[in-house]
Amino acid sequence: AKLAGGVGNLFNRVTVLVHKFLAGEKPVSSEQGTVSSYQKFSEHMESFEIKGAIDALFDVVDQANERLNETEVWKLAKDDLEAAKPIFAELLGHLETITQMAEVVLPEGVEGMKRMLGDDKKVGEGEIVYERV
Repeated sequence: AKLAGGVGNLFNRVTVLVHKFLAGEKPVSSEQGTVSSYQKFSEHMESFEIKGAIDALFDVVDQANERLNETEVWKLAKDDLEAAKPIFAELLGHLETITQMAEVVLPEGVEGMKRMLGDDKKVGEGEIVYERV
């Protein structure tokens, strides 16, 4: 449930919104976003603290979901697309961090995450990364 409802839903929501408001084009961002979270993840992995690493991954998922909900970027984009672009860029940065972390601890969904992240210019299409059980 946490994978499908947390990770999978987040990826779908963000990629669908970027397609809807930006025609799939990735907005440019200069922010590093979740570097400290990735550092915590790495420290846990180096110490073989797998639960701590997984918790760090889900902290990023929670941060991204909170940011998505608190900004209501879908409403902002309707009124002021330029103001919404940095938020979309920030959310995509979270997704990239989650993908990097998942590559180590949740490899079965990573290919889908990478397809949804797309390339440097465009996001991919939404897809089911983790099935609900």
